Amino acid sequence: MESAFIFGHVGNVADSLGSGWSVEDNYAWAIGYESTLTLSLPGSDKPYVVRFTLQPLLNPNGRASQRLVFLAGADVLGRFEVTERQSIEFALPVALTAGLDRIELTLV
Repeated sequence: MESAFIFGHVGNVADSLGSGWSVEDNYAWAIGYESTLTLSLPGSDKPYVVRFTLQPLLNPNGRASQRLVFLAGADVLGRFEVTERQSIEFALPVALTAGLDRIELTLV
């Protein structure tokens, strides 16, 4: 089973975005130190894989990458260094999702 979450005013995750977002027509930018996102879970007892397509904000005269950490509570789900538009993915372990219909992720 696959679900697609589309960011931006024309997307389908407006109600899922917590603090730390700036929303535009086709995008949502993470702003500040951290942003929160609540994802719906289909209710399976199998592990989920989350995939994001990201575009970092870079400065050719300075910042060559952006670091990003995904958390569920205190659990680190993935650490990434993004240097260009790319897709990243990480698992949501069953121990974190069992019996839940949604999960809150923090992007740092």
